[in-house]
Amino acid sequence: MAEKTLVQIFRNRAYAWPQKTAFRYRVGGKYKDFSWQQSWLEIEELTHGLSALGVARGERVGILSRNRPEWIYSDLALMMLGAISVPLYVNSAVEQLEYIMRDAGIRVVITEQAQLEKLFELEARLGQLEKVVIDAAEGKQPGIISFGRVKNLGCQVSVSIDRLVEESKEDAPATLVYTSGTTGQPKGAVLSQRNFVTGCRSARSVLPTREGDLALSFLPLGHVYERFVTYSNLDKGVIVAFAQSPETVVRDLVAVRPTVIFGVPRFYDRLYGRILAAVSRRSGFGRGLFWLAFGLARGRAKRLMRGERVPFFANLLYPLADLLVFSKLRKRLGGRIRFLVSGGAPLTAEVTTFFWSAGLPLFQGYGLTESCSVCSVNNFDNFNLEGVGKPCPGVEVKIASDGEILLKGGVVFQEYWRNPSATAAAKKDSWLHTGDVGWLNREGFLVITDRKKDLIVTSLGENVSPQKIESILKAGTFISEAVVFGDNRPYLTGLIWLDLDALTEYARAKGILFKRPEELVENPWVCAELKAIIAEKNQRLAPYERIRKYKLLDQDFSSLAGELTPTMKVRRKVVAKKYGAFIEAMYR
Repeated sequence: MAEKTLVQIFRNRAYAWPQKTAFRYRVGGKYKDFSWQQSWLEIEELTHGLSALGVARGERVGILSRNRPEWIYSDLALMMLGAISVPLYVNSAVEQLEYIMRDAGIRVVITEQAQLEKLFELEARLGQLEKVVIDAAEGKQPGIISFGRVKNLGCQVSVSIDRLVEESKEDAPATLVYTSGTTGQPKGAVLSQRNFVTGCRSARSVLPTREGDLALSFLPLGHVYERFVTYSNLDKGVIVAFAQSPETVVRDLVAVRPTVIFGVPRFYDRLYGRILAAVSRRSGFGRGLFWLAFGLARGRAKRLMRGERVPFFANLLYPLADLLVFSKLRKRLGGRIRFLVSGGAPLTAEVTTFFWSAGLPLFQGYGLTESCSVCSVNNFDNFNLEGVGKPCPGVEVKIASDGEILLKGGVVFQEYWRNPSATAAAKKDSWLHTGDVGWLNREGFLVITDRKKDLIVTSLGENVSPQKIESILKAGTFISEAVVFGDNRPYLTGLIWLDLDALTEYARAKGILFKRPEELVENPWVCAELKAIIAEKNQRLAPYERIRKYKLLDQDFSSLAGELTPTMKVRRKVVAKKYGAFIEAMYR
């Protein structure tokens, strides 16, 4: 029988591969394997237990937790009951969580010990929480129930799990995923199991993952991108290992040794910047050796990306460059990576080319919450450096007269939760209006230029894509984040946040004296170095795209402060308001 729901897929894989590893997670300081059979038993017990608690069809249940197997267990158990999971980000401010929980009408939350204090504050604000299911001892607070007791309650329920699996509705709302809210309050996108299964079927033919691969999960599962790739990986028999936290990813890469990584540009930009910073601290011979190896590898990589034959001489020299430089870099990432995938925001050609040169093919893809994440992605067979892949099977793409990208297919969401006006604005004439601007090139690859609402029109009438400029500024050493301004202004300006960790290490290597890393922002050497870096990057841009003035800042963005979404996207309005005085000063 054709698998129509995620619960059918997971059940069937558990029956087919009972002793194989489904998940890997750090417990007590060591990584532990969880088999398919063990995981399915956990889902069965949790399904019965949540049913005994009174969780019924249509109930919205929050999941407030870091990435771990229990996150997926809870999600699938709720799907079997016909309930609607609502992911909540652990790094969101209380005010953001309050808005989502009130909008969705959440009465039950599945969480972990570390989030209890936040939930107590939310309960005081909302007064609607009735049950909190937690991974630790219950304590004396009313309404807090441990996972163990929930499972014990489930022993009293006799409903057949197989019957629940078969009766699971593919078109019923399965989850309510709130958008990042970069331009206002987040909206709850209603996604069904059909949306996810359609995406998984598309991914089977375009993502080069295979049974036995191992993927490290470190982006929040609350984001549809990470959740989709997790279900897609499980569907194909890829082991999913969960990083302990976003801060431990580098350590987890070495411990887990993944074969594939799904990340966002911010992750690859920072990794690239740290590599270049480390190279800059080497001796003259070491730096020369690195750039010689990179020069040899880059030409070879460009031919590989274009699908062209690599000349004999380039193939002859590459193993030596790889042995001296790039094999050591791959070892720091675990030593087994076959390919990398980036999504969620634009990725520069500079960063992509670097990773390909290092023997780490990096594929850029495109999707959004309202399309269950998957729309297009590059792969080994179809790759275009400027594009984000060809449309996936079952996804139709059309470009509107104003350049907006329109989508149609089984991955497109049902509606915005209790927001018919926003739904009508997003879905017109059966097409999803993405809000992204782009075009289809001659080979059929989708090329993204910017967000429709983010486009800058200067007072001279020039249309400017800020994301393109920001990506170029961030690629490389020392610059952690950049935000460009200039709407209705005569020229562009930028707020530049510095990577203090990389800058500190480099300053020490150069013998620059300082007491606190923050002092480096005003250091004459740093200012001169950044001036040269920005001047070099400006040369890659058209004259009207160049940054004329900028302000260096030391404190990185924070999702708790509302400057970043939980998925690491910049909230431009928040940043513009917070740093308005600096921006105005650059136009005086």
